[in-house]
Amino acid sequence: YLFNSPVAGIAAQILHSNSVSILYDHLLVKEPGTVAPTPWHNDYSYWHISGEDICSVWLALDNVKRESMVTYVKGSHKWKMMHKITNFSGESSDDGRYDESPNQDEIPLDKIEKGEYELLGWDMEPGDVVVHHGWTLHGASGNADLATMRRGYATRWVGDDIRFDPRPGTMHFNWANNGYDCGLAKGDKMECELFPVVHRQSV
Repeated sequence: YLFNSPVAGIAAQILHSNSVSILYDHLLVKEPGTVAPTPWHNDYSYWHISGEDICSVWLALDNVKRESMVTYVKGSHKWKMMHKITNFSGESSDDGRYDESPNQDEIPLDKIEKGEYELLGWDMEPGDVVVHHGWTLHGASGNADLATMRRGYATRWVGDDIRFDPRPGTMHFNWANNGYDCGLAKGDKMECELFPVVHRQSV
């Protein structure tokens, strides 16, 4: 999928980038009857990057109803919010990996709950994709369906202007502690063995 499908080219086209590298990929699974929601967040606040050319591609692997699909705050990518972050598993299981984060912005939960922002989401079928910017605020409910999993395969793509920025409290340090140090210096372009270039525009 990463190297032999149109996904990298789609990311490059959306980002208006001559090349894109894969930052990372992961499988997001909510078992039938999952109660715990995915809290409101943007991805950028967690990432060791600077720049604007960054997007996520969320690929549906199951039929997903709107009520359990990822929901996005329309226009929130323009806020460029660096919000306070925590472990998605909850405070009781927080292992301290984000303790050094300097992020201070507060997510406007009250305004979201009061309906002051337009929220976007869709029914999804296997093979459908949604693309969102790294700054976009999003979250999801649990999976109330007692018969069907909600699986999504997320790929994160970086384009021309993204540079390595190992700010305190970002994912880089946990990765490095587990043997996945990219070896880049602050300000380097995100192109290396850990972040391979997958698509490059033909000259």
